[in-house]
Amino acid sequence: LPSSETMGMTATELVHPDDLELIAERVASVLASPGATARVSCRVRHRDGSYRWVEAVGQNLLDHPAVGGLVINARDVTERIQSEAVLRATQNRFASLVEHASDLITVNGLDGILTYVSPSSATVLGYEPAELVGTQARDLIHPDDVERVERTVAEQFARGVPEPIQYRARHRDGSWRDFESAITDLLEEPSVQGVVTNARDVTDRRSAERRASG
Repeated sequence: LPSSETMGMTATELVHPDDLELIAERVASVLASPGATARVSCRVRHRDGSYRWVEAVGQNLLDHPAVGGLVINARDVTERIQSEAVLRATQNRFASLVEHASDLITVNGLDGILTYVSPSSATVLGYEPAELVGTQARDLIHPDDVERVERTVAEQFARGVPEPIQYRARHRDGSWRDFESAITDLLEEPSVQGVVTNARDVTDRRSAERRASG
C-alpha cells in the first residue's frame, strides 16, 4: 500500500487477525521502557488482499524530542518464510520415509561420521541407532572391503552414476553380514546435507549363490 493510503490506519486493519495478540504483547513491552526495542514476525495485508510475512523491529522513541513516537522498521520476508516452510516439509517427508523403511538407511558427512541411522539398524545389525550415531561409517565395514568401497564410492560420485555396492558389515553378534547398498551424494540437498546409504541385507541370497556356484 502507498504511504498515503496507510496513513491513519490502525494495526487491526493491516495485521492478520491471528497475529494481533502477539503484536499487542510486543508493543506493550516496548512502550513499558523508553528506548526499548522488540522484534516480531507477523502477516500484513497487501493491497491485493493477500498477506505478506513481515519482520519488524520496533523502538520506543516517545521521549526523543525529534521523534516522539514508536519507530518501526519492517521488511518483507515472505519468500524466506515460504522457503523455510518448504524445507521443513521436505525434511519431515524424508524423516517419515526413513523411519518406516525396512532397509538400513544412514547419513554421514564428508568426515564419515554417521549423523543419522534409521530404526531398522536394531533388526538389521543388532545396534540401536543411538549406538551408531557419532561413529565412523567405515568402522562397520569389513577391513578387507573398506578400500574397495571407498574407491568405488569416489568413482561413482565423480561420474554421477550410483550403482549397487556389495560389502560385508559387522553385526553386533560379531558375525559379518553381506550387504548391497546404494550410496547417494546429497551433501548439497538442504533437507539432508549428507551422504545417504540405503543398505539391504543380502546374506541369504549371497549364501545361496555361493552354494550354487560351489
